[in-house]
Amino acid sequence: MPQPVVEAIEVLWEGYLAFPPVSLGDTLLLAYELAPVKSPLRESRMVNDGAIQDSINMVVGGETLTEILQDSAMEVESLVRAL
Repeated sequence: MPQPVVEAIEVLWEGYLAFPPVSLGDTLLLAYELAPVKSPLRESRMVNDGAIQDSINMVVGGETLTEILQDSAMEVESLVRAL
């Protein structure tokens, strides 16, 4: 496995999200927080009761985050229909 991927997975397991994301690990952490379905592999110690989403809302604004997530859901739905 490429070293950058190994490092990103380590950040996912033990790291803290930098916002805005500056590394692949940060991107993975952000995706975990914003994904509509939580991973069954996620460790319970990583659960933070929405603290990261609250931080994102403060930085980008709640309406902007909502729009991004709605657009993303529409894209996923389109891909599912295509498959």
